Amino acid sequence: MRKMALLGAATLLMASFAIACATGEKQRVSGTDRERVASNAPRALVPMKLVESFLTADVAQEANLAPRFGAPTETFTASTTEAIAVVAFENVMARHAVAFKWYHPDGDLYLDSGQTTIQPTGPYHRKGMVWHGMNIAGERASRLHGRWKVVVTLDEAVIATKSFEIGAARPQQETDQ
Repeated sequence: MRKMALLGAATLLMASFAIACATGEKQRVSGTDRERVASNAPRALVPMKLVESFLTADVAQEANLAPRFGAPTETFTASTTEAIAVVAFENVMARHAVAFKWYHPDGDLYLDSGQTTIQPTGPYHRKGMVWHGMNIAGERASRLHGRWKVVVTLDEAVIATKSFEIGAARPQQETDQ
């Protein structure tokens, strides 16, 4: 199981899915700070935008810390634990629905994350990040070698498509003794 978390908020568990929003600057909305927050928050004319998307085989996340991802890659083997698709945003100001659809080499849908709602814990997050992992090792995906793709949607509009390869497991090298 993978964690679903909004940094600075309670952690929830959800199968094979994770969300993390990095808060950037802390902004309070009480008392005399209301004007300062309003002037520091982006104007409605600054839309949320995708700033990065990549695939990796590793992610490490500790409570209330930003996730650490392995090197971006487009090549996985049958022994790779999972392929992880990551998308990063700027100017997260409202509730949005994100979904990941993984297609095997024949073009058929293999895995659908379903829509998951993301939203800032306050009025605004300067940056936000969402990722979803597809298990490979020990699963049917490990036997479906070839060119795969993952399609990421935001509010049902495609925002990223990434192609990747799943190949045979590399043979383990024997050591002389």
